[in-house]
Amino acid sequence: MNAPAISVLLPAYNAAAFIRPAVESVLTQTCGDFELLAIDDGSTDSTRAILAEYRDPRLRLLVNERNIGLTATLNRGLREARGELIVRQDADDVSQPERFAKQLAFLREHPDVMLLGTAARQFDAAGRSLGALDMPCSPLAVRWAMLFDNPFLHTAVMFRRAVVGEFTGYDESFSISQDYELWSRISRKYPTANLSERLLTLRAHGDSLMRSRREELDAETRRIQSASVAAKFSELSFSEREMELLGQFRWKLEPSALAEFWALFDRMLTAFHAAHPAAREDGNLRETIAVQIGRVGYNLLPEHRGAALRVLWRAFCASPQAAISLPWARIAALVIAGNSARAFYERLAPSR
Repeated sequence: MNAPAISVLLPAYNAAAFIRPAVESVLTQTCGDFELLAIDDGSTDSTRAILAEYRDPRLRLLVNERNIGLTATLNRGLREARGELIVRQDADDVSQPERFAKQLAFLREHPDVMLLGTAARQFDAAGRSLGALDMPCSPLAVRWAMLFDNPFLHTAVMFRRAVVGEFTGYDESFSISQDYELWSRISRKYPTANLSERLLTLRAHGDSLMRSRREELDAETRRIQSASVAAKFSELSFSEREMELLGQFRWKLEPSALAEFWALFDRMLTAFHAAHPAAREDGNLRETIAVQIGRVGYNLLPEHRGAALRVLWRAFCASPQAAISLPWARIAALVIAGNSARAFYERLAPSR
C-alpha cells in the first residue's frame, strides 16, 4: 500500500459536541491523498464512538486508553504517520475544502519552506462571527514575530515530517505551548511562512485553556522567548528585566514600562535588520511590526486611554495600511465604554 502524501493529526478529548464537522471538513478536502489519524485521548464522552462510526478507509482511529495530554498524543501521531507532510487539525475547527490543496501546492513550489500555516476566521460556540485571525506571512515577518509570540495557528499548519523528525518532535516538557516551542526551533534554521488566505474556521470557547492556565502559559512562553532571543541575537545580552518586558508583550505592558519596552524593541529590530538586510524591503514585516505595536496599544485600554492612543499613532506611522486593519470598532468601544466593553469582548473571544 502506497504511503499518502499527507498525514492529518486530529487529537480529540471529550470533543463529541464538535467532532463531526471537524472530521467531515477533512474527509471532503479537494485533495484526497491523505490519511486521517483521529486520536482519542482517553475521552469520557462519546467522542470515540462517533469516530468509530466512520467507514472512510482514509480514517484510522487510534485510542489512548488513558488521557496522556496533547503533547504526548501528537508525538504518538507523528510516530504513526506515513505521509511526507503532516497537517494539524483540532477537533472543534473546520478546514475549508481547498485548504490541503493550497498548502500542498505552496510547499511543493517552495521546497525550502518547512512549515506553512494559514489565516483563519473565528466564531464563538453559537456560530457568531468574531472576525479574522490574520498572521504574519513572509518568512522574515514570521521569524521576527516568533521572538514575541506564536505566529502560527496550531490547527492550521502543514509541515514536513522529515524536519520534525530532525527536531525530535514536540517537547513533552511543554503542555500548552508545545507548538510554539517546536516552531521556534524549526524557524531558527529554516524558512517558515503563512498563507494569507483564511482557510480555516476556528471556534472560540469561554473556558479558554490559555486563560485558565495563565501562569503555566507565561512560564512556558518565557522559556521559549529566552531560547529564541539567545539564539537569534547571540552577540547581544539581555537583562532579566528586558526578558520580563518581552514576556509581558502577550498580555499588557504598563505605561511606566513603555519607554523601556520600545528601547528593547528597537534594539532587537536594529539587530534583526543587520542580520537580514532584505528585511527593510519586506512589506509584510512592516505590517507585522505595525500590528504588534497596535496590540500593545489595544492592551492598554481602557485604563490608559492617553498612552494607548499614543501607541496606536505609533502603529499608524509604522504602516498606515496595516494600522487601518486594527480593530478600530473595539478600540472605540473600549475608549467609550471602558471595562464593560473589554469584558464583553473577552467573553466573545477569549485568548486561544
